[in-house]
This record gives sequence, C-alpha cells and structure tokens, in this order.
Amino acid sequence: YMTREALGFLETLSNILLGAVANRRLARQREASMMAEAAVRREIEIAQQVQQLLFPQSLPNNQYFAVQATYLPHTEIGGDYYDVVELDANRLLVCVADVSGKGVPASLLMSNFQAGLRTLLRQDTNLATIVHELNHLLFRNSGGEKFITAFLGLYDRSTQVLQYVNAGHNDPLLLLDDGGPILRLHDGTVMLGIMPKLPMLKVGLVRVPPHSLLFTYTDGLTEVFDEQQNEYGENGVLSILNRHRYLPLARLHQELLDDIRRFNTSGEKFADDITMLSLRIK
Repeated sequence: YMTREALGFLETLSNILLGAVANRRLARQREASMMAEAAVRREIEIAQQVQQLLFPQSLPNNQYFAVQATYLPHTEIGGDYYDVVELDANRLLVCVADVSGKGVPASLLMSNFQAGLRTLLRQDTNLATIVHELNHLLFRNSGGEKFITAFLGLYDRSTQVLQYVNAGHNDPLLLLDDGGPILRLHDGTVMLGIMPKLPMLKVGLVRVPPHSLLFTYTDGLTEVFDEQQNEYGENGVLSILNRHRYLPLARLHQELLDDIRRFNTSGEKFADDITMLSLRIK
C-alpha cells in the first residue's frame, strides 16, 4: 500500500506532467498560428506589390495635358483602380474602376481587368469593342459573382472630342471653360462582369476644348457621412470644384480631401477606398 505522502507526490507529479504537455500543445498551437499569420502577411505584401504595379508609374504633364491621381485605400489591399495610357501624340485614355469586395480576391480581379485593358488597347482602340471584351473576360473569370464599375474615356486633342463609356460608375464631372453648367458623363452600360453579354452599350461623345477639366472618382469620395448621417455626396464635390477648379490639380485634390475630413464624423477613417483622377486640357 502507498502512503498518503506517496500518493500526494504522484498526484503532484501527474499535475506537473499534464501541465507540461498542455503547455507544449499551446506552444505548438501558437507557433502554428504565428506561421499562418506570417504566411497571410506575406500574401498581403505580395498582393500590395502586385497592386502597385497596376497603377501607372508616371502621369502625363506636358503642353497638352495635365493629369493628377490620388488613391487612398481603405484596407491594406484596396479595390479601386485607375490608369492613364498615352496611345499616340494626340490620343489619351483614362480609366477609373471599382471592383466589388476587398482584399486579395478583389486585387486579383482588378489585375485581370488591367491586363485585359492593356492587351486590348494594343489591338484596338474602339471603346465599344474594348468594353464588350472586358465584360466577357470578367464574367468568364468570376462567373457573375463579382463585378466592376468603370469609366473609360478616350480623348483626341486633334479633334477635341472625348469618347467615353460609363459602366455603372459614378458620373464623371466635366467642367468646360465656357461658364456653362457642369456636365455629368452618364452614357454607357451596366457594370461589368455580372452577365455574359451586355444588354446595351452607348459610347458617349462630347467636345472638350482647351482649359476644360474632367474629374473622375470612386464612390468612397462621396459616401462620407456627418454626425446627422447626411451624405457628403456629389453636391459636396461640386461645391469644391466650382470654387477651386483652376487650382493646380494636386491642390484641388487636397482641397477635396480636407473638406471630406472636416465633414466626416470619423475624421481620417473612411468606409471605402477613395480614388480621384483629374485630366486638364491645356
């Protein structure tokens, strides 16, 4: 028979061994968790690097055009995209897009969109053809579960005409130098990728003389709310554009950012990505 002291010793030893096994198990779980977090972080870093490569490394600023872009992602990997492509000495294509969702899946779909757009531009500059092909590409890759809103504008300075397609995107705002009302560019089609074939498509045409300003953006700029849940909206953007349209484009964008920060009940924290792309015809 064991003495009471011996039983107490064995019980204590058992508790120590059980504790050691549990601690070892927890250590392994923490190690596995840290390795998984490191892998996720690495994936995010790679996605961020890929996303940065999607954006143009430089923007035109010459005797004919001035272009300015501002991009503030809501999360580490945003779902907005912009592009500017000089096709030749006279023609310039601008694009702003917003993919549904966020994170790595949104970034992958956007990289698909960018690659498709660049490839199509090397083959054809017919906007209707490009948009139909982009829709086919996106639907094939996402099966209609994700979509992209986009604006594509092709400006020819030799004719002073802008061709454009608005695919379910916020209406870009065109400010002409004649003192007339601001134009909303709404001609186009539905968002891209939700159906195999677009039900309709209209290429808009508008004359854009020198000293005009084209302002494009994503909905993160307007979907900002104050403490009474009033939306900043398009009216807020129009107010700033009317007052500061002739400022240098970088300062114009900064005025808009400052204004939505003052308006926003959360200050610097926004609920969505914010993208602005401005084209000034000189």
